[in-house]
Amino acid sequence: MNEILWDNDEKIFSQLTENSNKMYIKYLYEDYAGQSSELTAILQYTYQSIVVDNNKVKNLLKKISIDEMGHLEGLGTAIWDSGFDPRFWYMNYFNAKYVSYERDLEKILLKNIEDETFAAKRYREQAQNINDPKIKYMLLKFAKDEERHAMLFEKAYNKLFGRSV
Repeated sequence: MNEILWDNDEKIFSQLTENSNKMYIKYLYEDYAGQSSELTAILQYTYQSIVVDNNKVKNLLKKISIDEMGHLEGLGTAIWDSGFDPRFWYMNYFNAKYVSYERDLEKILLKNIEDETFAAKRYREQAQNINDPKIKYMLLKFAKDEERHAMLFEKAYNKLFGRSV
């Protein structure tokens, strides 16, 4: 079983980067449960699917949220397989204030496009700095998914508001 002491989370977190073979763990925790993480995206899209009136956008949000759940599981499994506890934290435990509680449909779609574009870029940059082929492959796959999500949100925006982003 993976064992790690959690008496002092900040001390443990700083030790993650001291082991050069496991430096990528910091990236995985950030992607897993940081401010701009898969967990944030899942909760944000769930909130949005509840408050948005447009059924097509509701369904899109739900479908993309399911993809994000797969990413969350992949990251958590990679953290666990690397010998660390997949708790929902990055420097601090996850906080729901990371979620955007916007209710205006146009602003929601623009925010989601921005977030998905950022996530794709971040995954690609992280993959360049990781030597582990399995982790690199996973991050590059996630980057493609995030690019597709951004494109789907852009299509919805263009159709609803009659202009491109």
